[in-house]
Amino acid sequence: DVGLWVTKGFRDLGPTCFLHRAADMRRIERGAGTLRIGAGATMTDVLDAVQGSHPAWAGVIRRYGSAQVRNAATIGGSVANGSPIGDNAPILIALGATLSLRHGGERREMPVESFYLAYGRQDRRPGEIVTGFAVPDLALEDGRVARLRTGWGGMAGTPRRSLALEAALLGRPWTEEAVEKALPALADDFTPLSDMRASAAYRLEAARGLVRRLFRDTTGEPTDARAQA
Repeated sequence: DVGLWVTKGFRDLGPTCFLHRAADMRRIERGAGTLRIGAGATMTDVLDAVQGSHPAWAGVIRRYGSAQVRNAATIGGSVANGSPIGDNAPILIALGATLSLRHGGERREMPVESFYLAYGRQDRRPGEIVTGFAVPDLALEDGRVARLRTGWGGMAGTPRRSLALEAALLGRPWTEEAVEKALPALADDFTPLSDMRASAAYRLEAARGLVRRLFRDTTGEPTDARAQA
């Protein structure tokens, strides 16, 4: 996106600060039921940290460009940029992660979902930088849906939860019938745009497909064509 600012928007970036040698911003630590990830951690670093505890997230990261891209791309850059089609923001929203900001000695924390105010606008004050994230450990319960958080990208001007879908599933048995009954709630949460990437109808249908895939993945029905080959 920064490249497009220059090549398409003809912006003069002015003095630019590179933070890749700020070692304290690259730390990844686990303790007290929380995984703490510095904003400067590369996606390769994040992959190493989450592949045991969050295998679905690790699966997304493995498709995150090439190894060279993952070695350079940072999780903070992905989230702070605020793109509605960024890979990590919906995941962090679904995981209930918090985001840390700093300006000098002043620090703030907020849920990742609260960071995005509107398209291209985040809750970041002048001079603030994103310094890291805290991801709580997950707990699973069988039977009925006891807790549920979703995170979506490309469905609105910002990454967002699907609160109507969550409400439609919460407390219900985790069955295919219950999932199908809940799917229309996605249209209450999102009115996606049609653009060069996809039509609004396609985006909604793809979202419904992802919920169906989640159900099948969690009930032992493989949906990865590569795994079935």
